[in-house]
Amino acid sequence: MTGDYEMNSITLAGAVAKGIGVMIGAGIFALTGQIAELAGPLFPLSFVVGAIVTAFSA
Repeated sequence: MTGDYEMNSITLAGAVAKGIGVMIGAGIFALTGQIAELAGPLFPLSFVVGAIVTAFSA
């Protein structure tokens, strides 16, 4: 099966891992700004809660 891939090409497992990493990373960076706007001065607390939720979902 290793003969099916060209040299330096991405494998299926690599593509899935990259897709998951991009989705989680984009969610963290995109939503952090919106939550900061809504939370106001409680933003540090909301960031910690978000980190805990993300740890369970990852």
